[in-house]
Amino acid sequence: MGCLACGPVCGVRARPGRAVGLGAAVVLGLIAAVALGPAPTSSAAPALAAPPPALTAPGWRSVFSTDFSGSALPKGCGKYGGPYPGGATFWDADNVRVSDGLLRIVIEERSQGGLPYTAGGMGCFDHAQIYGKFEWRAKVPVGKGIDSYATLWMARESDEGNESLVEILGVPGDETMAVSNGYGSGMVGEHIAGRYSDGFHTYAIEWLPDRFRVLVDGVQKYSSTRVPKVSKWLGFAVSNGDNFAGLPDAATVLPAEFQVDWARIYAYVPNAPAPTGTVGSASPRPVAAPATVTVAPSGSRPNPPPGGPVDPVTGRPTGTPAWAWLAGAALLVALVAGGLRLAWRRRRMDPLDRGDLP
Repeated sequence: MGCLACGPVCGVRARPGRAVGLGAAVVLGLIAAVALGPAPTSSAAPALAAPPPALTAPGWRSVFSTDFSGSALPKGCGKYGGPYPGGATFWDADNVRVSDGLLRIVIEERSQGGLPYTAGGMGCFDHAQIYGKFEWRAKVPVGKGIDSYATLWMARESDEGNESLVEILGVPGDETMAVSNGYGSGMVGEHIAGRYSDGFHTYAIEWLPDRFRVLVDGVQKYSSTRVPKVSKWLGFAVSNGDNFAGLPDAATVLPAEFQVDWARIYAYVPNAPAPTGTVGSASPRPVAAPATVTVAPSGSRPNPPPGGPVDPVTGRPTGTPAWAWLAGAALLVALVAGGLRLAWRRRRMDPLDRGDLP
């Protein structure tokens, strides 16, 4: 029989057991190299990784602005109507009101449609777009079991899974903002503690081709490179009764209001100058039109986001160390190598098998 090319001396046949051990060592070495990265080529400290490429410079062009003057919703916006799927709230057009320069979305303990609570919601359906900056100034009510939120919802039902939400629970001592960022093939997000019900705050979603982020009073609270690519409209609503918001307790005062002072929508224009003027200052308002009642979008709010930070690229919870993956892979290789070696030993013990002779 011919010799093995990898044998130390030609004419000497390498033992299968040693070949298996060598193969296992090679596989382990490859796994370690992948997990730990290349070794430094000199005794000097390895150079730091190059920074990621700069993100696209944002530029915005104003396309919609309302200060909620008068008594009707702005043109192109309408009210929700019907039950909130998965919760204890019925959306009624009468619970969305505009007065004294504020959008007021009221939640109250009033049974309707077989549900114990009545609230409202509205969306600017005619102002859907891909990318942009969505900004609003709002005050959320205090109390358990009241979920006040803004949403970027898909303009087409076929684009389900691309919803984005900024939800706030004003639970005394445990206030939370939950960001959900759907990008079609998955959803990432984070729960962010803070003070939200102590007055009006300015919220913003900046949605760019390479970045999705949420700001509160000009401070970034969430950022992800997972980006939806479908047309969406801005809406506001209140609900409860699901596994995120829960139900009001005895300390929650109802009726309560989610109040929005103003809202702005900007189109994304690459490298355009930033908009000028003071945030929230008076601006030309769209002509008001009678509000229309729109059936609530199917599943108008998804399941709550993960309970902790997630990796913005993979969407998996963070915290799994590299050594854990390496240890698991090494164990698997060892088991396979052991099985092959045992099979070889049994084969050598068979007196009728002379294939091991040189």
